[in-house]
Amino acid sequence: MNPAAWDVVIVGGGLAGLSLAVELAQPEHAHLRVLVLEKRTHYQRDRTWSYWSAQPHRYTALERRRWQRWAVSFDGQRRVQTTDVNDSDAHHGSYCTLDADAFYAFAVAQIAAAPHIHLRMACPVRTVVPALLPVVRLEDGRQEAACWVMDARPAAMPTPSAAGTAGSAGLSQHFAGWEVHTATDCFDAGVVELMDFQAASAGLRFFYVLPYSRRSALVESTWISGPTVQPDYAAELRGYLRQRYGLQAYDCVYREQGRLPLQHTPSASANPRIVKLGQAAGTLRASTGFAFLETIADAQRIAGCLRHTPPNQASIPAFRRQRLDAWMDSVLLAAMEAQWTQAPHFFMALFGGTQASTLLPFLAGHATLAQRLSIALPLPKRAFLRAAWQVLRS
Repeated sequence: MNPAAWDVVIVGGGLAGLSLAVELAQPEHAHLRVLVLEKRTHYQRDRTWSYWSAQPHRYTALERRRWQRWAVSFDGQRRVQTTDVNDSDAHHGSYCTLDADAFYAFAVAQIAAAPHIHLRMACPVRTVVPALLPVVRLEDGRQEAACWVMDARPAAMPTPSAAGTAGSAGLSQHFAGWEVHTATDCFDAGVVELMDFQAASAGLRFFYVLPYSRRSALVESTWISGPTVQPDYAAELRGYLRQRYGLQAYDCVYREQGRLPLQHTPSASANPRIVKLGQAAGTLRASTGFAFLETIADAQRIAGCLRHTPPNQASIPAFRRQRLDAWMDSVLLAAMEAQWTQAPHFFMALFGGTQASTLLPFLAGHATLAQRLSIALPLPKRAFLRAAWQVLRS
């Protein structure tokens, strides 16, 4: 095998890796030799991605459902907001959800139709060697050299032993969800329960409900906390379904569980030809836990860097979030961690004191400076000034 057998090797065939592979599968990239390595033996539904969409994108047709109304609740209070939608732009402001199996099937079909891209399943990677031409070493002893390695392997999660360290480096959003089907109508199909907060002293705890219909919904128990919090998700979900909806019997047709690092700072690559993708690159938004739109946008950015330039001459900068957004996210996490019992009130004030037309651009990651200032105004000044000072000192 020649030292540069591939122009691009993508390590990891999840959302980030497959998003980039789909972009490189387009005809304008037919000059590239691309290899995708995925440790799974097959694809199945294992994630549900949700986001606020401002405009259609490559995967819009795969969306399972859209909503224009969403709510947050705590201690008997409820805030319901409605996005402005008109006939000329029915997608603007919609809260959308997309099942992973639909995305995987679409991506695999795109790759199969592109002769210059190869997808290898059941190929776990041992390490990526930062040589002059980076080398990917597989667990079975084989290795692949490439002009560019796109590394989509997720960042390591903090362990319980990391609890108590300074700052918010150990915070994560962790969750378990069930898709349940019922024999009778019980869900409000027109409103997403974005956050139904529950009292907690060691983290921020809430339930999240995506109502697909009056008789089916994805219900998730979600925590934002340090690594020592280990919930009994099944007991929490059973209790919530019983107390909120009066459900004793239902069919659970799908389950998912995950943990997302909220304060991960991507480290500089040891080789400029090794580019991190997705969560490892920092596309996860700390204040929301959302990453889908930023991940597919970053895939488009990287593909654009390779479009009209020979691979050995291309330049691909690392993903960078706007500094002000990153700082605001850090302040929010610091304020929450300092006063977990008050954290639900922060969100209730935010959603109750900010119009959807201002809030949604911030949550989607494209707010103006004026909108960012409007976001800060309803929040308790003393708590957030202390958190801002803490972040500035760290």
